[in-house]
Amino acid sequence: MKALLVVTVFLTAAMFVAAPAGAQTTPTVSVFFDKGLTRMDEDCPAGGGMDSAFVVVQGFNAFIMAVEYAINYPPSMNWLYDYGFPPVTMGTTPSGITEAFPVPQNAYNPIIVARVVFMWNCDGCTITDDRLIVSPHPVAGFVQAVDFPNYEFIKAVGMTSLVCATVPTEETTWGQIKSLYGE
Repeated sequence: MKALLVVTVFLTAAMFVAAPAGAQTTPTVSVFFDKGLTRMDEDCPAGGGMDSAFVVVQGFNAFIMAVEYAINYPPSMNWLYDYGFPPVTMGTTPSGITEAFPVPQNAYNPIIVARVVFMWNCDGCTITDDRLIVSPHPVAGFVQAVDFPNYEFIKAVGMTSLVCATVPTEETTWGQIKSLYGE
């Protein structure tokens, strides 16, 4: 009987300890340079040209009905237009945009909420660490979403993507990382 009591107390305590860990996920709005959502940095191509990037919400751990943010484009990029929005959209990404969805979106997983089209304003990486920053919506003053069914605001963090990063990242596998430590 004592063992059952100890197990019950342990499981109850584990539920309370585990619940806040999941709740501590920080919601973010980010810009990725690939549809696979793996690259938040990009080198400026030689000769410039037109390109696009994806605006992604992730880590909200909720269903959302709307999202609002702005994007500060670096000098190496000239914003041209936005597309791929839900039916109700006000504003543009450089001036501040609010997007509302007709049905709740599952933001327990990453969601591409927009695609931005821009022209590269550089010829190779002559400028380094040029920052593309997701910033607060100028009217609301926050990067945020509206949850469903409570219609409460969920504050988020706007992430920074880099053009011509001075510390490039290298794609690798978990096995390659473990091999560095003798595993």
